[in-house]
Amino acid sequence: MKYRVNKTIQYTARICGLFVTLILAGVLVAHGQQPNDKPSAKKPDLAARNIEVTIRLVAYSRKTFTDVPVDHFKVGDPINIEVVFTNRMENTTDVDISSGNYVFQWRPRLLKDGKLLHYPEGLSKRLEKVDNNEPFYGSRVFHRLEPGKPELIGSLGLNEWYDALAPGHYELTMWHRFWGKEKPAKSNTVTFEIVP
Repeated sequence: MKYRVNKTIQYTARICGLFVTLILAGVLVAHGQQPNDKPSAKKPDLAARNIEVTIRLVAYSRKTFTDVPVDHFKVGDPINIEVVFTNRMENTTDVDISSGNYVFQWRPRLLKDGKLLHYPEGLSKRLEKVDNNEPFYGSRVFHRLEPGKPELIGSLGLNEWYDALAPGHYELTMWHRFWGKEKPAKSNTVTFEIVP
């Protein structure tokens, strides 16, 4: 009988110990800590990352064999947008850019002689579809952004969003959406002319 009482006491002690452990673990989780976790540096709030987006319009130069800044184009010329990111935070951060699904991440806002130009109908429908789905497809390129150091991300063709532009004065601003639920980053505004 003495043996059975000792087993019952041991069993009850184990159950009570397990119960206390579960309660303590629940309290730690409720306070945002995990048992045996070491304090770690606070991760930056991704929704508030301070990344500056700078754009400039470029055209290929046969003299220098490079892209050079331009502010005027002839009707039908390709309009290329060079994109640079600058990390304005204290710590290094990574960004990834889609090479196969650029319409999800990039949105131009183009004014002609002060009036907003709308996207062509086919593209508007595609953008609506992309906005209402989780478009994680296409190749992605990762960039590590060091604090304060400008990083050339690549270039985009404005003709991906708009039909041929008529002569006039234009203002272009780009919006970039990071993957996930981050706030879009707004670029500087550039102006250019289209001539006949």
